Amino acid sequence: MFSFFENKKEKESSSSNEKSSLDIVKELVLRINEDIDTDKIKPEELLENLGLDSIKFMDILLSLEDILGMELEYFIEEIELSEIVRVEDLVNTIDKLKS
Repeated sequence: MFSFFENKKEKESSSSNEKSSLDIVKELVLRINEDIDTDKIKPEELLENLGLDSIKFMDILLSLEDILGMELEYFIEEIELSEIVRVEDLVNTIDKLKS
């Protein structure tokens, strides 16, 4: 029974690694704003236009902490938060943090 849970956890973590960074961003935006049309979540779209204010953006960062298994302090040291204004900026940030 113990190995079943370990195996399940491994599968969940490997499946999140297989998702594209854009898919991760789409999921995170939908968690924060369920009313958003997924077709609107395109790389060139401003995060502000997707209903993400500074508090909701922090919610996304906290979710990324869980998804990527990194501490928020690490994000802040490695990235410039003020430069993340579009979906593609967040995608590029996730790619950078994954590597």
